[in-house]
Amino acid sequence: MNALPPPSRRVLADLGGTYPALRPTTGIAASSVQRALAELSSLLNAQATTFMVRDKVEAAFLRHRRFVRSDRLAAVKARDDALAARIDDTAVRLLLAPATDLIDLAIKVGVLIALSEAGPSDSTAFPGAHLRALFADLHQLKDLER
Repeated sequence: MNALPPPSRRVLADLGGTYPALRPTTGIAASSVQRALAELSSLLNAQATTFMVRDKVEAAFLRHRRFVRSDRLAAVKARDDALAARIDDTAVRLLLAPATDLIDLAIKVGVLIALSEAGPSDSTAFPGAHLRALFADLHQLKDLER
C-alpha cells in the first residue's frame, strides 16, 4: 500500500457535477486514466456501503455484546481494510498513468483535489484552493465536455 490520504467521494461527486470530464466512464475508447477513475468511483461507493454495514454491526455489538459475534465485526473491518488498500492502489495507478489528453490531466487534478480535501473547509486552504484553480484553468483550456 502506498499510504495516500483517502480520496473524498463527496469531492469527486461535486466536481463531476460541475465538470462532466470528471464523471466516470468506461468502454473501449476510455483511456487508462478514465478506466481507473471508474474503478476508483466504484470502490469508493463500495466503501461507503461497507462503512454503513460496519456502523450497524458495531452498534449492534455495543448494544448486545453477547449476541453479536465478534468475528462478524472482524470480517467487516477486514473488508474495510481491503477496500482501503484497493482504493489506495487504484488512486496511485490513476495518478501515475500517462495522460493522453487534457481530460486525463483534468481527471488527475480532480483526484488530487479529492485526496487533498478531507473536509469542506479544506477547499479554501493549500493545496485545495490552488488545485481547484488549476482544475478550472484546465477546464477552460479545452472544452472538456463529453
